[in-house]
Amino acid sequence: MRRPIHQITVAKDGSRATVQTDFDAVCKDFLDAIDLSPKNEAALFEAHVQMIVWGVLFVEGLSNRKLYQVTRKEFRKAEFVPYYWALTKQSRLQDKLMFLAEYAGVKVTTYKPLLNRFNRMIEERNRLFHYKEVPTEFDFPTLRQKLEINAPLNDWLKHAPLPQIVTELFSTPLVDRQATISQVERLLERIT
Repeated sequence: MRRPIHQITVAKDGSRATVQTDFDAVCKDFLDAIDLSPKNEAALFEAHVQMIVWGVLFVEGLSNRKLYQVTRKEFRKAEFVPYYWALTKQSRLQDKLMFLAEYAGVKVTTYKPLLNRFNRMIEERNRLFHYKEVPTEFDFPTLRQKLEINAPLNDWLKHAPLPQIVTELFSTPLVDRQATISQVERLLERIT
């Protein structure tokens, strides 16, 4: 059962209230809306990008929420929690996942393949956000022979290779990405 997205806290005297929206729950809603059967290559690329972006954001939000809960639970002096949290929230997501898996009593070796698959998604997200790909080489002489030198530009573009990042994204089925995110979610939900 999904937790409520909003937690409303009202002051005892009723003079003010705050609302906490769990970022991971918002990201999960976006994940659930992704079309897993896109109709064309452009829609497939968009679905992969959405799965990577929302998936990594979802896991990061869930990890941060769980890590904060652990921090509050394990610190004997509540006044230290904000200071410690300020230090740990900046840690790499991969490190948080390893810590939380250990905290949940899971041998990391058991989840190493899963965490490696998820780390690949983090790397893909970083490559998309900080695009620094080199031009993709292709067999120009063969293509020139096939199309002839005076072929229209559209014909050339149809046969030009996709950027390497796109080819690599397409090499992992969307349902596999979804399964990886769901497995990481189940691992994190073991933490209470």
